[in-house]
Amino acid sequence: MSRAAPPTAGVASVGPAVPESVDHLGPFVAAGVLDGADVHFAATLATLDGPGLPAPPPEVVLAAALAVRAPRQGSVCVDLDDVAGAARASVEEAHPDPDDDRPAVAALAWPRPDRWVAALAASPLVRDVGRASLDLDGRRPLVLDGRSLYLARHHALEQLLAREVRRRATGAPAVDSGTPTLDLDGADVVSELFAAAHDAGGVDRDQLAAARAGVDGRFVVIVGGPGTGKTTTVARLLAAVAVTDPTRTVALAAPTGKAAARLTEALRGAVAALADGLPPETSAALDALEATTIHRLLGRAGTPWGHGPDRRLPHDLVVVDEASMVSLALMAQLMAAVRDDARIVLVGDPDQLASVEAGTVLADLVAPEATAVAGAVRPLRNVHRQDEGSAILDLAAAVRDGATDEVLAVLRAGGDVTWIDPSVEPGAVESVADDVVAVARAVVTAARAGDVDTALSELGSTRVLCAHRRGPAGVEGWNRRVEDALRALGLVGWSEWYAGRPVMVTENDPLNGVHNGDVGVAVREDDGYAAWFPRGGDALRIDSVRLDRVVTQWSMSIHKSQGSEFDHVVVVLPPAPARILTRELLYTAVTRARRRLTVVASEAAVRAAVDRPVARSSGLVLRLADNLSGGWRLRDVRAP
Repeated sequence: MSRAAPPTAGVASVGPAVPESVDHLGPFVAAGVLDGADVHFAATLATLDGPGLPAPPPEVVLAAALAVRAPRQGSVCVDLDDVAGAARASVEEAHPDPDDDRPAVAALAWPRPDRWVAALAASPLVRDVGRASLDLDGRRPLVLDGRSLYLARHHALEQLLAREVRRRATGAPAVDSGTPTLDLDGADVVSELFAAAHDAGGVDRDQLAAARAGVDGRFVVIVGGPGTGKTTTVARLLAAVAVTDPTRTVALAAPTGKAAARLTEALRGAVAALADGLPPETSAALDALEATTIHRLLGRAGTPWGHGPDRRLPHDLVVVDEASMVSLALMAQLMAAVRDDARIVLVGDPDQLASVEAGTVLADLVAPEATAVAGAVRPLRNVHRQDEGSAILDLAAAVRDGATDEVLAVLRAGGDVTWIDPSVEPGAVESVADDVVAVARAVVTAARAGDVDTALSELGSTRVLCAHRRGPAGVEGWNRRVEDALRALGLVGWSEWYAGRPVMVTENDPLNGVHNGDVGVAVREDDGYAAWFPRGGDALRIDSVRLDRVVTQWSMSIHKSQGSEFDHVVVVLPPAPARILTRELLYTAVTRARRRLTVVASEAAVRAAVDRPVARSSGLVLRLADNLSGGWRLRDVRAP
């Protein structure tokens, strides 16, 4: 295969230069649909020559560019029946100003879906799974599956994951020589642990069923919202495994370092509550478990992965927390690395924000259409964190269900939820800001006195969560607002470091033992500043000079807050029609609150968020359906 000379670059009206060989993509670049990486991948395909590889038609080149774009937008593939609508939504999210001079996405020359599918099926650059395979199919960069177009890598990953999940969820437990399997005694121990540890409310039957499934099944998915007892369930599952067979090895993992640290801490607390009912050696073994990131578990110091289908993980049981944040690629690699005779338990909340990378794996696994794995899913329905009748619970349920009128009714009713509409009560926003500043003042005062515990406690009591990073309603705007107020009070100066500064780590830092998203507080010492980070009942001290990847964090993004909890949460939403407003974003923000929630948003913004579930294209649900017939379309399953 040979290549033509590199194309010369033309000039698009907006955005990156567009090579002359694909100048028909210029309007899509100008409209914000495509960027440089998309266009230059398409240009490479457009300039291929050689036997059987004529210049592809324009609609194939456009489809190739969109296939590169899709994973960057969180989608695994391109839904050819709805590509224009999806592109319009993503462009409006990135460029919410309706008065900019970008061409209208709907007015672009989109091919008709039927003609598009036919052109792709006939292209030598595309493997059409609906026709007989050819010798060169494995080398083709694009895959057409039904009416969806994939990059070959993502199609292979989706097939691999679906195959692994189906096999583990439906097959009988495999037996590996030298490794005994758990018998029903493990489930009996689970029942005894629940009976011994239940509170006055009695045993949570959902938790009991989930824990029993974890010791009986090869593949289990435990799902539930905040406060439903996911950690409690996992702790009792692990205790049953340890009591039944102390020789079994366990791995605890999460998608991020921060989530792994939270899992370790939460499990230790849950195990401590069981200590009286466990043998001392079992309690000690469980207390010694340390969660790690999935990447570190798989041994990825570089490329390739340390563990995979040719070098399996040694563990008998793998538990993965915050599974909603795991991408398709990472989950496929993990599943391929777990031994056939080992057990894997996924834990998470499918209604939260999905992975920042391509895929909606947890949501796909628990979708009603994924009937092949329905028996492996164990939902937790009872919330134990808030008191019965909490408006926070009612609001979270209404947001999750997309019940807009009910959401507004709960917001108006008051209780432990306060709603401030800036367009109606502009002065009320200042009142909320005053409350936030009062907490910040308490943090600074405690830090200046050297009282680390009080400073950390005050810092964790209230948190502003924003949808955007920039702008007056974003993270940077609220950070600036708080610091200006503290400066006016004479509590801080203009230096970056000051006593009480909340510092958030922006990159994993294993040398210092902190993770991306960890938030600590600065305290002045004789020779400079030290940052203290909460670690269960203790705190971790790090000299400020050793921290070069931190930012001030009086407020944080909703994305960064995933997995965290605060007594009082202030949720700040931008004006509609910002496309970042989604149901999952609002649900994630609302469910961070333990006792009190304040929502600062217009009615239009609330409606926009509740009415707009995240739209990502994926074929995993359909690959996990028992009765999949031909002619399917992704939107038949994924549509809201």
